[in-house]
Amino acid sequence: MDLFASSPQPLRFKELPYSFRLRQAGDSKLDSATKWEYGMLLLDKLFGHIVPVRFVAFCIVGALGVCGFISQYSRCCFKSKHAGFYFKVRPPPPSSQ
Repeated sequence: MDLFASSPQPLRFKELPYSFRLRQAGDSKLDSATKWEYGMLLLDKLFGHIVPVRFVAFCIVGALGVCGFISQYSRCCFKSKHAGFYFKVRPPPPSSQ
C-alpha cells in the first residue's frame, strides 16, 4: 500500500486471488503495535504534508484523555440514575465564634 500511496503518478495493479488455509501452529503477529504503526502510516499519507504525524497522534491521545475526563466528571458531578455514584457538595459547617 505504501508504494501505491507514495507514487507521484497512479500505478497500475492487478489483484491475484489467494485463499488462506487454517492456521495450524503459532500466533498472529497482528498486535496493537502493528495496528498503531499502520494507522500512523495512513495518517502520514493523509496529513503528513500539512501537519507532522506525531502531532496528530498526540492530539488524538489528548482528545481521548479529555473525553474520558469529561465523561467521568459529568458522571460524578451531575445526578444521573445511570451514574451509580455522585458527589453532593455540602456547605461548610458554621463557625464556632
